[in-house]
Amino acid sequence: MVEVIKLSDRPSAFDKYPVVKDDVRNALKRGGVVAVGDPEGLTELAKEAKDSFWYRLFLCHDGCPEEVVETLAKLADHWEVHYSVSFQYPRGKVDRRGAIQKLVKEGLKARIVAVPENTFACASPSCRMCKSVCPSNAIRLKEGRVSIDPDKCTSCGLCVAACPLYSLDMPGLAPNELFAAVPPAKAGAAERVVWRTPDTLSPSDFKERTLVVLGIPLRVRIIVEYFTKVLGWEYCDDEGCVRPSKAEPRRCDHSLPEDVSPLVSIKMAYSLEDFYEVVVNPKLCDACTACSEACPTRSLVLRTPTPAMVILTHLPAACVGCHACVRACPVQKKLDALGLNIKMIRVVEGEGECVWKNLVVKRIFRPKCAVCDKFLDVDVDEYINAVERFVERVSRGEFENVFDISSFLNKSEDLLKVLLCKECYSKYKQGVLPPQTVAKLVLLTVGCVYEQEGVRRGWADPVKALWHVASQLEVGGISYCSELNAYKALFGGVEFNLRGGPRQR
Repeated sequence: MVEVIKLSDRPSAFDKYPVVKDDVRNALKRGGVVAVGDPEGLTELAKEAKDSFWYRLFLCHDGCPEEVVETLAKLADHWEVHYSVSFQYPRGKVDRRGAIQKLVKEGLKARIVAVPENTFACASPSCRMCKSVCPSNAIRLKEGRVSIDPDKCTSCGLCVAACPLYSLDMPGLAPNELFAAVPPAKAGAAERVVWRTPDTLSPSDFKERTLVVLGIPLRVRIIVEYFTKVLGWEYCDDEGCVRPSKAEPRRCDHSLPEDVSPLVSIKMAYSLEDFYEVVVNPKLCDACTACSEACPTRSLVLRTPTPAMVILTHLPAACVGCHACVRACPVQKKLDALGLNIKMIRVVEGEGECVWKNLVVKRIFRPKCAVCDKFLDVDVDEYINAVERFVERVSRGEFENVFDISSFLNKSEDLLKVLLCKECYSKYKQGVLPPQTVAKLVLLTVGCVYEQEGVRRGWADPVKALWHVASQLEVGGISYCSELNAYKALFGGVEFNLRGGPRQR
């Protein structure tokens, strides 16, 4: 709950909040406090609060952006600290009463620790930036989370400053809190921001249309560039002032995951801080999905335009330099284990272009489900044998139309289990996927495989055997692969009803 300390009688937006009845230090322990008054009185009050939770104190002078100050004060209620107690059980024979007395005695000497918090998704354990800079070994990496031991943490903030995804925040006015309180839409709320501590604050800092903040910014560069480039404000701290240089946002054809910090999107749009890009040795890359799956911003995407082609694409503008792709690469792990100074994949400084780049183009056959395009966990030779058996039946004239193929597939569970993934096979058996649609997809997939693999594998006249049935289905025109992609686009993003037609979700 926000409380107010009134040092003057002037009306403000904070008159609706309860007035602090006791000492300012006790009020700051409870949550956010807004002090309203003249510059001299606010400066004196800040110095009185310096031995308490002073970063929860917000100062509003005549002409301050009241809406922004109010938002920040509400956020302060969630800025928590932890109490750390180091206790060793006494040696020798000690009764329970003596142990409890020592525990209470140690508890009274407990130190207050501001432990960083995981506010957004991170790339751990593939990204280890925070753990690598922690001087007290207080960080443990879990799947998508960072766990910090308050008994070891020294509140140095190095992990917060090192996090490339802005996922860690110290209790207090962190970059993510600033973005929430002053988004680009509120750029006109003020013209200047001043960062101070209680010791460095002076009455001259309070000027018209100025936001005065008590805090110590850990990510100075992103904060400076956010205020000057995104909001167009002048930025001042103990080191001096930076004049505004507002920039126009650029558009990148990319959607970040929802659980990533909004600051990553701001960084990408306004070209803030440094940019990076990924460099891959295409001769060593085996086109697995490890790097793309580890990338927290989806700047690496493995595309499969055909079953026989894999393209690893990269958007430098979305790369945050977390090195998660490098640590996740199985080929790089093998090279490092052998002690070879060979880089299969590496991260370098870049320009942050909003253009997708092809890092690796591989002609490699990876079987995919005929329905959903998921990669199949089957042996390639087993898959090819299943395709050849199906084409052999087609070439013998066993199928005249789609109903013949559908009837055959209904009796050939072994073949379907090879051509479909487990989920699609289950839906097919349950009647969720229409048999005729599955039959068409199987025929087109087989034709596409023959087009891509026929010449390389020495198949004679790889496509001709399928023309007869294809002409009956009115599919398989010039290219089976193009027809397959076009047919799947008809029901992309929809689910099937039991009558065989697509139904919008």
